[in-house]
Amino acid sequence: MRLSFILFLCLVAEPVLAQSVGAPPPADIISRDVASVEAGLSCAFPVDGKTDAPGTVAGSVNVVRDPAGFMTKGRVVPAVLGFEFGVRARLADPMRSQVVTIVVTHPPIGPEGITKETWDTTLDGMESLLNSYRFEKTSELVTGRWAISAVAGSQTLYRVAYDVVDPASVPDLAQLCDAPEVQS
Repeated sequence: MRLSFILFLCLVAEPVLAQSVGAPPPADIISRDVASVEAGLSCAFPVDGKTDAPGTVAGSVNVVRDPAGFMTKGRVVPAVLGFEFGVRARLADPMRSQVVTIVVTHPPIGPEGITKETWDTTLDGMESLLNSYRFEKTSELVTGRWAISAVAGSQTLYRVAYDVVDPASVPDLAQLCDAPEVQS
């Protein structure tokens, strides 16, 4: 499994699809310390490198320096290899930089039944930064409620929920990405 850790200047992305499948996700949590949050979904971004992330199943996260914008700002994600979903966020104080822990919660994955993965990164007040999850292995294709959060100490700066669904329930969305490059 690879989680993606992506830094970039915020790009304005136009959604190509609107979806509504299943129960509505719980309300997002967005702290007043965060100026902007954008959530969405895209095809896998090209990977520029990796960084250690011992709180993840893979032990590392991907680094992507120049990703494209989100294909859609929806919260429904088809369980298809190559899809990536995440959150772009910028702190409210332009002079502030904050070390945070990204927390991805999901239904049980693998024989160990892992339900939470974490890694540390920095949020910034000058640029929007993206943290995301990419489906790279079939063992990750678990349907249900997923969430991506940024936590600083005991404060949740943001929490955004997604519904990962059977691709047959969203066939148009499931076919948006070409065959992905998959890690074995």
